[in-house]
Amino acid sequence: MQVRFVNHASFVCEYGGTRLISDPWLYGTAFNDGWDLVCKSAIGAAELGEMNYIWFSHEHPDHFSPRVLQDVASERRGAITVLYRKTRDGKVLGFCKKLGFNVRALEDGVPVELGGGLRVTSQHVPLFDSWLLVEAGGKRLLNLNDAVVQTPAELRRLAERMGSLDALFTQFSYAAWRGNRADVELRRADARRKLDIVRAQVTALAPRFTVPFASLSYFSHEENSFTSDSINHPWEVLDAIEGCGSTPVLLYPGDVWSVGTPHDNHSAVERYRRDYAGLAERPLHRSAPVPFDALATAAQSYIQRIRAANSGWLLRLLRLNPVLPTLRPIDIHLWDLGIDVRFSFDRGLETIAQRDRSYDLRMGSDSLAFVFRQAWGIDTLTVNGRFQADPEGMKRLVLTFGVDLLNNTGIAIGPAFLLDFPSIAFLLRVLRRKLESLRQSAAARA
Repeated sequence: MQVRFVNHASFVCEYGGTRLISDPWLYGTAFNDGWDLVCKSAIGAAELGEMNYIWFSHEHPDHFSPRVLQDVASERRGAITVLYRKTRDGKVLGFCKKLGFNVRALEDGVPVELGGGLRVTSQHVPLFDSWLLVEAGGKRLLNLNDAVVQTPAELRRLAERMGSLDALFTQFSYAAWRGNRADVELRRADARRKLDIVRAQVTALAPRFTVPFASLSYFSHEENSFTSDSINHPWEVLDAIEGCGSTPVLLYPGDVWSVGTPHDNHSAVERYRRDYAGLAERPLHRSAPVPFDALATAAQSYIQRIRAANSGWLLRLLRLNPVLPTLRPIDIHLWDLGIDVRFSFDRGLETIAQRDRSYDLRMGSDSLAFVFRQAWGIDTLTVNGRFQADPEGMKRLVLTFGVDLLNNTGIAIGPAFLLDFPSIAFLLRVLRRKLESLRQSAAARA
């Protein structure tokens, strides 16, 4: 089995004349102009059209890029099959089918023969991710991307399921909001934690070779560029991998590797060093302000969308919850408009004379408009980090708009949700970790 690295989380597996590409974000920004690619991709839309299969791990735009798919020549789409896990809403495969691609929903844990001796097995990982096992020619490669498989119990279960692995592809740096500008130590700690996760994965899964990837992006907006100050660089993870008994393989876009063979990392290290050194010279994105009237209109549409997608009585029950301030009014300072606003499900968006000073939450009007207008808006905001918040502000942000995050993954707030313990546990775990990190950072600065 031969691997050609494309960029970020994307690479091509080829065997027996069959070509499978994963997560082709090839160009353009992601997360509402919050991210850019560090390096130029090895292929473009024309070469993507030469693939037999495209697999998407999840819906985040650095993995699933609608723009890239739309740029594939229409006459080539019918020869390509898009693979994606079976979901409740079928949204991703439905979008691809409308573009003219063939589609196939992958059942959890069920091997699928793709032809030419290439076989894949996919598994959903809460909340919205998935991994892919690729087998061909006696080689076994696990594409873990940024699936949240981190705890000893999770890794033990995955190791028992995987058996022997020739190669593991895994994320090596943080890839979401990591505090405000002053929270440098918080980001450094999270970068160290990411290396610890890589060590735990390599130790538990014991792959012969480990490829660090899925982190070759940087925060590229004027509102979030500081977040790149502590990211792990690809060459920094090599010693951690080797120290756990696996051979590190560092691939630069365009590099080709026959799985299981020796690989010289020096060329990739030097090219990555040049690319990262040049990031400071690249221009940052800037967003135009959105007038308040347009924001207010978008807020009303948002309220209608949430009410239509979820159980009304359960939404009311959440608002009455005395423990977590779910769906409660939230105050936000819009720094580009220079005004304070309050959003509530009863009154929509309105300007206010004075914010609730018991917490702090600030962002640009473009970011708030994105939250209102896009079903994936709050997910995008918490990844791109184009806002500022203290621990209480962060909690209110997630608990006020988090229902949309669930809806975008096909989960409605209804009776069935009350029994969806894995999703609930995942959400609470992520929120708790973010808040604990913020509190520790705030205490350190005090």
